[in-house]
Amino acid sequence: CLPSSASMPQDIARDKLGIPLKSGFPDGTPVFVFVCVINCVFLCIGTGVSYAIYTRGDRFHYDSKIQILASLGLGWMYCGLVAFKVCSMGISIVAAGARKLSKVHPPDQHIYKVFGGPDTQGYVTLVQEGAIGRFNRAQRAHFNHLESLPYVILVWFFASFVFPFPAFVVICIFALARIHFTVGYANAPQGRDAGQQICYLCISVIEGMCMVAGVMIMMRQL
Repeated sequence: CLPSSASMPQDIARDKLGIPLKSGFPDGTPVFVFVCVINCVFLCIGTGVSYAIYTRGDRFHYDSKIQILASLGLGWMYCGLVAFKVCSMGISIVAAGARKLSKVHPPDQHIYKVFGGPDTQGYVTLVQEGAIGRFNRAQRAHFNHLESLPYVILVWFFASFVFPFPAFVVICIFALARIHFTVGYANAPQGRDAGQQICYLCISVIEGMCMVAGVMIMMRQL
């Protein structure tokens, strides 16, 4: 579940084949920079919030959990989550670069062409208008959730062992934000933005909990 491109209105200008005339990404900003900056900003905020939870919360119990993990040598398990994060960012950069070059906007994930059709025949894209358009966007929101769910469950499980109640609160906020995201996305592509940003922030806080725990474990383990 990583930021990739801005949502665009449904009435965007398209060429004769149905492809938008302009990409949904900021002009002049390399995709690599765009994706990395957004991810780093969210992760820094999430880690800062998590460190504040650690220092100002129930530190005695947090440290007791961290000591258990350190005694079992599980610091590397938490550090391994960094590999998942880097992997996700790398894939997002490739996918976002291809989307920017093609100028294809969400919710379209694939563009089809009739085999053997004339070159002047338009591409096959998702219907954007009416009840069918709402259905397509609702389905895309559903798959957005399913695509990110394994990673969210993974980092939430890791974070919950050390920070059980804070992780519970954050995942509840994430759940509400994901519902808001789905309702907004079903109404219009740009309707997903508010819920999406809150979801990203929640995931970043959970990732931050894992990073704080991982650092504290390694400090005791090494």
